Amino acid sequence: MPQQPSITSWTRIEPRTRAADMSPGLAAATADPLWLLARQWQVGEFRGEDAGSPVTVRVRAQAAPLARYRPEGGPVPGTAVPIDPTLPLEAVVEREPAPLAHDRRLAAQLGLDLLRALRSAGVSPAIVTAVLAAYPLPAPAPDTGDPAVPAIPADDDTAGYHAVTTGRAPDGLALLRERGPGRIPIPADQTAPVARAVQDWLATAGEPAVAAATGRAWNQERMEYAFAVAARDDTGETVLEARGYHGDRLDWSDLDVREEATLGTPPPLDAVPAAAVEHVVRTVLPAVAAYPGMPATRWWEMEDSRVYWGGITAEGTDLARMLVAEYATGYANDYFLVPLDLPVGSVTRVGSVVVTDTFGEQILIPPAGPDWTLFRPSTTPAAGATGPRPAADLLLTLPTVLDTLDGEPVEEVLLARDEAANLAWAVEHSATGPAGRAVALTPRPAATPPAATAPGGVLHYRLTTGGPENWVPFVPVPDPAHPGRTLLKRLGATARGAVLDRSVPMTVPEEEIPPGGTRVVRHWQLSRWTGGRTVLWLARARGAGRGGASSGLRHDVLEELR
Repeated sequence: MPQQPSITSWTRIEPRTRAADMSPGLAAATADPLWLLARQWQVGEFRGEDAGSPVTVRVRAQAAPLARYRPEGGPVPGTAVPIDPTLPLEAVVEREPAPLAHDRRLAAQLGLDLLRALRSAGVSPAIVTAVLAAYPLPAPAPDTGDPAVPAIPADDDTAGYHAVTTGRAPDGLALLRERGPGRIPIPADQTAPVARAVQDWLATAGEPAVAAATGRAWNQERMEYAFAVAARDDTGETVLEARGYHGDRLDWSDLDVREEATLGTPPPLDAVPAAAVEHVVRTVLPAVAAYPGMPATRWWEMEDSRVYWGGITAEGTDLARMLVAEYATGYANDYFLVPLDLPVGSVTRVGSVVVTDTFGEQILIPPAGPDWTLFRPSTTPAAGATGPRPAADLLLTLPTVLDTLDGEPVEEVLLARDEAANLAWAVEHSATGPAGRAVALTPRPAATPPAATAPGGVLHYRLTTGGPENWVPFVPVPDPAHPGRTLLKRLGATARGAVLDRSVPMTVPEEEIPPGGTRVVRHWQLSRWTGGRTVLWLARARGAGRGGASSGLRHDVLEELR
């Protein structure tokens, strides 16, 4: 095939001066130099301070790891225990025992795991059959219909799961409590393989229940978490407490430094390993504190054309927008970022910051004053102290996760005000069922009133109409410890979930249930921790409600029976 001639061509545009001297082009002369001088004067470029730009920054600091944790959700603080470094702090604070008493799904899974371990160890099929017969899964408890004995109903999911697992899986929870199949006789030749299978099974099953001290971080009355952590360095022990943590995401702003406090008896200074407290000395290059789209800080510098600062508009409530614009246009040259790598889960005290500028001068930067509190936790004054709460001179890096996968709520409770009835209600929408999943709680149908014995209508007096069965009432009562303060006390024992735990009395301060209500859920959270480990825990979270409630409660009612 003959070669076709190419018609492609290129044209390069390049500047060409008509004079031999290139100085006029490089001078970048302007047509109105007076206008340029006026603009430089207007923005303050002529006000020199004889100050050089920072070139290097040397930082000296001391980082102490968070070593101890104490839950404080109950009326009496728990015992301080070492922080588990293999878990994020959210899991340490939020985790609570799973509902083992009626979690049939977990019982079946543990039982099946034991059967696999027995078969892998070469145990005879007769022993496997004996384990199935000696440890049957209990049938779901029927709902008796008695309001005095509230029970979580067995829904279709639970009934189907029970039908599938009955005769195929033993009760793994019962086997875990007994540390193996102790109800059946084991022949002498099978003792060794059974013991080996049970040991392997226990190593993988672990302990579903957590320590008793862990569950006390949840404050039942305030419906929030309360805990304290401590770090110990050369200067002593630093205690940080969290009051009002609602769950889901834990950050440095949730904790305050508690002055003149310790978590019990602290270990002596010489008991702290020398390697635990890290003495940081870094010399780094500072960078201008900027963000994408910020206007250039110097003349004759190309800017991002997508951001038009001349078109900024702000209303009376756009304070943050105006602060950002003022910083970018007036103070962008005054702030720098100094990168500093710190260990995760530590309290860092900065000893000194020395800046070397372009003139070779070294300047010691003092700590920021009380007006700058970003990334610095506040202090909780000692008992009896008054005045403002200054920020602590430390940096806090918590061992927390970046994100979690949240499961569907296994329990949901809405707390709302009923102004017409002068009550507050806790509406249990769902609770954890026997299969480990959420079961919707709906009121039972009302009983049919008895027929009248006399012909025609008969008036029947009722003291109160009551509320739906899944609505738990809270009545206002005076606070005996604080005159003039009102508490909301739960009445009856009809609660069926763990949030309203009917086994203990529950009294809620009135301010904890605002006019818009509040919502408390229990759900599973899954996340990855250092080293790629997967962490799963059952936690609670509190959020905004859905407004007020109207139960239709009435008092002194005359009803006509026909």
